[in-house]
Amino acid sequence: MLGAKPGERVTLAVGTGPYRNVLVLAVDEAGAVARLWPSEGGTSGTVEPGAEVKLSPPLEVTPGSVALHAFFSDAPLDAEQAREALTARVEEAREKGQGTLDVATPGDIGKAQARTLLRVVP
Repeated sequence: MLGAKPGERVTLAVGTGPYRNVLVLAVDEAGAVARLWPSEGGTSGTVEPGAEVKLSPPLEVTPGSVALHAFFSDAPLDAEQAREALTARVEEAREKGQGTLDVATPGDIGKAQARTLLRVVP
């Protein structure tokens, strides 16, 4: 879990393992799913396999905590497909009365997944 205050700028870093394609999505406290990295295009971003990669540009922290979900693959990942899968998980959690920040990362997108929480404090 990471911590930050509104207005701070945060640089995300991911350890890519053997994978060269990374996609990072965020789920906010209201359950909205947003694409964080890469910020444009229809697919995941390409990185150097086996490295810890700092994702740019840095993100400006806004009020409210977010769960960060990363997807890794050898081949490009469809960003919309990943967003839809994560949105479905959020809806399932709501129906069960669970918190949106506790949603598990869908395991059927890419070859590997990771999740962390960015706790935003006032």
